[in-house]
Amino acid sequence: MDSIELLRETRQSLLDFIDDLMIILPEEKDLIWFHVFVKTQVPMVDVIQYIIKNLVPLEARIQERDDDYFKTHAVMFEKLGNFQTEVNRFKMLWDANQNPKDRETVWLWLERFVDLGKQYAAALAPQNK
Repeated sequence: MDSIELLRETRQSLLDFIDDLMIILPEEKDLIWFHVFVKTQVPMVDVIQYIIKNLVPLEARIQERDDDYFKTHAVMFEKLGNFQTEVNRFKMLWDANQNPKDRETVWLWLERFVDLGKQYAAALAPQNK
């Protein structure tokens, strides 16, 4: 997959992830605004750079399902483009929903984002030579 297609895939994956979060946490109305913001305003290059910088290095913790780390660090798309929050969304999500199936859904999405970040970095690697 080329870098442009990976950016499209990242946008759709992020929107689908937010949709899943809206089902898991229907009372969290900020997710609606975040969905609109991602769909209309956030440059996907910013998102994929965020993923490469903040999520890819945490791949082992994600694979190990180390929720303690994520509950103490605000690593859940807290800064994308002009969207910024100091709120630890991961901790809120974890504290609000104890359902193991919903939690596994979030882990699978984080794995997906790590995979997209690694693919994008690899797609750009030949261009950097």
